[in-house]
Amino acid sequence: MANSSAQLTRSMRRLESRKSHSWWWDSHISPKNSKWLAENLDEMDRRVKQMLKLIEEDADSFAKKAEMYYKKRPELITQVEEFYRMYRSLAERYDHVTGELRKSMSSEIQSQGSGISEIASDLPLSCPSSDQRLSPRKSGPRAAGGNSSDVYPKGDKSSSSTGSESESDDYSVLSGNEGDQGLSGKMAEMEIELHEMKEKLRMLEEENTEREAKNDNSDLLARSREYEEELKIANERIHLSEEKVTSLKIELLKYKQLGTTGSESSIEESVKMDRPDPIEVNQALQLQNEISVLEKENQHLDSKIHALLEELSTTKEMLKGSEKENASLMLEKKQFYEKIQDLQGQLDTAQREILELKLELAERSNCIKVLTEDLETSKSERNGLKSEMYSLQAKVSSREVRIVQMDMHLHQLHMEHVKLIAKAEGAQKIEEELQSKVKELEDEIKKQRTSILEGAEAKREAIRQLCFTLEHYRNGYHTLRQAVIGHKRIPVLTI
Repeated sequence: MANSSAQLTRSMRRLESRKSHSWWWDSHISPKNSKWLAENLDEMDRRVKQMLKLIEEDADSFAKKAEMYYKKRPELITQVEEFYRMYRSLAERYDHVTGELRKSMSSEIQSQGSGISEIASDLPLSCPSSDQRLSPRKSGPRAAGGNSSDVYPKGDKSSSSTGSESESDDYSVLSGNEGDQGLSGKMAEMEIELHEMKEKLRMLEEENTEREAKNDNSDLLARSREYEEELKIANERIHLSEEKVTSLKIELLKYKQLGTTGSESSIEESVKMDRPDPIEVNQALQLQNEISVLEKENQHLDSKIHALLEELSTTKEMLKGSEKENASLMLEKKQFYEKIQDLQGQLDTAQREILELKLELAERSNCIKVLTEDLETSKSERNGLKSEMYSLQAKVSSREVRIVQMDMHLHQLHMEHVKLIAKAEGAQKIEEELQSKVKELEDEIKKQRTSILEGAEAKREAIRQLCFTLEHYRNGYHTLRQAVIGHKRIPVLTI
C-alpha cells in the first residue's frame, strides 16, 4: 500500500507539473512527438514573414515599384497558395487527431469500466481471503483518446492520405486499449476456470467420500482377512476330516478284512456261537455313518472354500481397482491443488493489476480534463487563425485590385513613353535637316561674302539682309534645339 500511495503521489505531482507547463502543447505539439507538425509550423512562420516582407517592401520611384510588382507578384501568389495549403493540412490533421483521440478515449473507458465491473463481481466467488497484501505492478503508459463532433468549413472536411499516415505514426500509443481488454478477458477466463476446477474438485471429493463409504478399504481388508482366516480354518478342518476319513477308512478296511477273513475262518465258530457281537456291529455302523457325514461335510466345505476363493479373488480385484482409482484420484487431487495454487497466484497478480488500473484510470480522468481544457484553447486559437487568414485573404484581394489598377496605369505610361520617343525621333530628324541647311547656308554665306567683298558697296545691303536671315535661322535653330532637349528630358524624368 505504501508503494501504491507513493506511485499515486508521483502521478499527481506529474499531472500538476504538466498542467503548469501547458502539458498538451509540450506533449502533442513538440518536435519530439510530431516532427511533421513542428516543421509545418516553422515553415508557416517563415512563409508568413516572407510574405509580409514582400508586401511591406517599398521603392523610391513609381517605375521601380512597377518593376518590383512584376517581379514579386508570382512569388507572392505562390507564398499565399502555400500558406493556404499548409493551413488546410493543419486543419485536416487537427480534425483527424481530435476525432481519433475522442473515439479511442470513449471506447477505452467503456471497455475498462466493463472489464473492471465483471472482475469485481467475480472476485468474491473465487478469492480465498480478503486480507492478502497487494503490491502494484509496473505497467507501461497507455494513451487516451476521444470522439470528435466539431463542425468545420467545407474546405476542412477532406483529409489527405499523407496526413492520415503521419497521424498513425504519431499516435501509435493507442494500441494500449487491446492490452487492457486482453487482461480483463484473461482474468475473467481465469475466474471461470478456477470456479469450475473448485466445483470439479468438490464433486470428486464427494464421489470419493461416497465410494469410500460404500467400499471402504479397511472393510475390504478386514473381510479379506476374515475370508483368509475362514479359509485357513476350513482347510485345517478339511485336512483333519481327511485324516479322520482316511483313518476311518483304514479302520473300516481293517474291519472288513477281519470280517471277510474271519468269516471264512470262523464259520465254524460262528456256527458255534448263538449270535454276533452287537458292540462290533454298532461300531461298524457308527463308523459308516461318520464316514458319510464327513464326506458330506467335506463336500460342503469344498463348495464353501470354492465360494470363498471366488469371493476373495473378487475382493482382491476390487481392492486393486479401488487402490488404483484412489491413487489416480489422489494424483488428480494433487494436480488440482497445484493448478488452484497457480490460478490463485495469477488471481493475486490480476488483483494487483486491477488496483493499478484503478489508479491509472483516475490519472487518465485527470488527463482527460486537462485535454478538454487544452482542446478548447486549441479551438479558440484555430478560430483566431481562421479570422486572421480571412483578413489576410481580404488584404491580398484588395492588393490584387490595386495591382491591376497599377498595371493599367503603367500601360498608359508606357504608351505615352512610346509617343514621346516617336516625337523625339521626329525632332532629331528635323534637327539633322536644319543642321544640313545651316551648313548649306554657311557655304552660301561664304560665297556671298566673297561676292560681297568683290561686289563692294552695292552688295552690303544684301549681305546685311543675309545676316539678318542667318540670325533668324540661328534663333529658330536654337529654339528647336531647346524644344528637342526639353522633349528628351521628359521621358528621362518619367523613367
